[in-house]
Parts: sequence; C-alpha cells; structure tokens
Amino acid sequence: MGLRTVAETTCAVQFKYGDGAPVDIRQDYLPAQYWIPGSLNARDAAAQAALDGNVSNPYNVANLASLAASNPTLYNWIATNGFFTATTIPRNRLLRPFSQYATGAGLVFGDQPLGEAKVRTLQINTTRRFANGFTANVALAFTNSQNTRTVEEYDREPTMWVLNNNSRPWRISGGAVYELPFGKGKHWLNSSGIASALAGGWNVGGTFEAQPGALIMFPNLFFYGDVSKIKKDNPDIALSADGKIDPSKNWFNVDGFETNAARTPTAFQTRAFPFYIDDLRGPGIQYANLNVTRTFHLGGSQTIQTRLDIQNLFNYAGYSNPVTDPTNTNFGKVVAAASAAGAMRFFSFGLRYAF
Repeated sequence: MGLRTVAETTCAVQFKYGDGAPVDIRQDYLPAQYWIPGSLNARDAAAQAALDGNVSNPYNVANLASLAASNPTLYNWIATNGFFTATTIPRNRLLRPFSQYATGAGLVFGDQPLGEAKVRTLQINTTRRFANGFTANVALAFTNSQNTRTVEEYDREPTMWVLNNNSRPWRISGGAVYELPFGKGKHWLNSSGIASALAGGWNVGGTFEAQPGALIMFPNLFFYGDVSKIKKDNPDIALSADGKIDPSKNWFNVDGFETNAARTPTAFQTRAFPFYIDDLRGPGIQYANLNVTRTFHLGGSQTIQTRLDIQNLFNYAGYSNPVTDPTNTNFGKVVAAASAAGAMRFFSFGLRYAF
C-alpha cells in the first residue's frame, strides 16, 4: 500500500513602505556647534566641564519679583520650584532654545509625522498531507525591516536608515502529526492479537520554531580596534544553569573598547560608534515540543485516550542580549534570562474518556 501524498507550497513576496510615522523630536536641544566631535574618539574633559559648569541663574525667582503683583498664582508656583529658586544653572541649559523649561527629560514634541519605514518579506509555506495519517507544515520567512531615526538630539528630523528589532532576518516554524501505521486497519500488525492491540492507536506530534536573536544596540562609546572582529564565530553564554557567571565567556569580543568611565564619551559628544554591528545579534530561540497519544477502543463509541506532552523538549533556555555598557564588569557577557523566555522543559499527562 503506497502513501498517497497531497503537497502544497505557497510563496509570498511583500514590500511595504510607510511615511508619516510618529517620531519624538526634542525642542530644547543643545545646538550642534556646541557639541564635542565624536570623531576625535577621545574624551574632551575641558569642553564637557565648560558645558556642565554653573553660571548665575537668570530665571531665579529674585529676578521675577514683578510677577508677585501681575500674576501671583504663577509667582507662588515658581517660588516653590527648584529650577527657579536655584541661584546657578548649568551653562548648557542657557545655550538651548526654550531654556526656561525646567524639565530633566527635555521639552519633546511627541508623535511628529516625520518617520519612514520599509519592510521586505519573503514567506514560504509548505504543507504535506498523507492519506496514511501523516500531516506536516513548515513555514519559512525572510524579513528586512528598517526605519529612519535621529542620531543626535539636535536633529530636526530622522535622517538615518537603520535596521530594527521589529522582526528577525529569518524564522522557521513547523509542526507534524503522525498516526503510526500499526494495529487494526493499518499497514502493519493489522491482524487480531496481542501485538496488534499493543501497537495500535498511537499518535505522535510535535512543533518547532527557531529564529536568530535581536540586534545588539550599542550606546555611544569609543573603540580603538577593528570593528569587523567584534563579532565572534562561536559566542559563549556566561550565565550557567545554576545562576553562576563564568567571567571567561563573552558573547562578542571586548578587546579595543574604552572601559574606563573617566575616558568614555561625554554627555555632549556626537556619536562615535555605530548603533549596531551587522549580523551581531543576541541569543536566538530554538524551541521544540512533543506529544504522544494512545487511544484505546472500549467497544461501540467508547474510547479512552492517554496523552503525554513535553514542552521545550530540549530544555532550551532563552537569554537576554549581552551587557553593552563598557564600564560594567559584565560588558560583552550574557548574564540574564530573557524576560519573555518560555518555561524550561516540563511534562504533562492527560486522560480523556469519550462515549
């Protein structure tokens, strides 16, 4: 008896582009002419000190005494606000437009329709159905997702196209169910007897999924080596199953990075390092699940089905991206589990009676 096969493969290609995406634009930015060039690849402590240095606060409440008569409600409010009661103010604050706005987060116009995004996808889906109780499905997707972004706080609109973590470059998933060909009415051991009774009624099924991890996004930092050597061919995970961290295991090469906090880029230094390294991604996912069922026929329409489910069959642990702060002792190491990681391997059993 041959297997009669029904197979279907579909392929879809999509290109999506959108503009007017919401972007937050800072309005009280420090103008570009006051920023320290990141191209120096060195910290300019004197320039930073000048920008951070304190000068007399022109917005001190003592200079606004006339408001007590003309707008007492406003005067009473500023008289209790630390920004207006301070006698000094950082010099960089006065170099900004809207310098009178006392907010640590800055004056930001949110959801400005200035962004652009584009997505390219290729999706392949194959389904195979067999007349003898076997069915399977595999889906493969390739995606390139990009958007524009600002680089420095003084940028008035996003200008740089970058990859984003809204998708992964590829993803594969699938599942299969197989009714084993043994027992009454099947291809093998189909005669009556103990062997037929023991071998019949079994079903095996499973699912799997795999994809690479998220891009590793770096802060502004100084690097003095070859960028192409940062990515390791065989990255290591420092976090072990017992929660201990192996200091010898790095996800990417950390040589050449400036790790001394006193020599890292200042707060007002233009970006000196790319946002990410091509193909340098964090740990991906690779999950598999398995289930096994056995159906017993009790006569008539009565059946009993037992079921074993094994989730995360290979006990794969999901991990977060490595630490990207060069001043952290765990720089370059994967030291935490992913917040959205699935549960570790566990078993569940079920019993179902139908009549």
